[in-house]
Amino acid sequence: MGTAYIDTTLDDHSRIAYSEVCDDETAVTAVAVLRRAAAWFAARGGDHPPSADRQ
Repeated sequence: MGTAYIDTTLDDHSRIAYSEVCDDETAVTAVAVLRRAAAWFAARGGDHPPSADRQ
């Protein structure tokens, strides 16, 4: 049994979430998940893509 990390990106406008189960919690992995999440939201017509600097 290993450890799994769930990275979740939430669009605060629509409240739709994107999640991935990852093997680690490094910055490289987090950035890659954020990029895939942005593409996932954009492919679904999201006009409020997630951003690391939005709060």
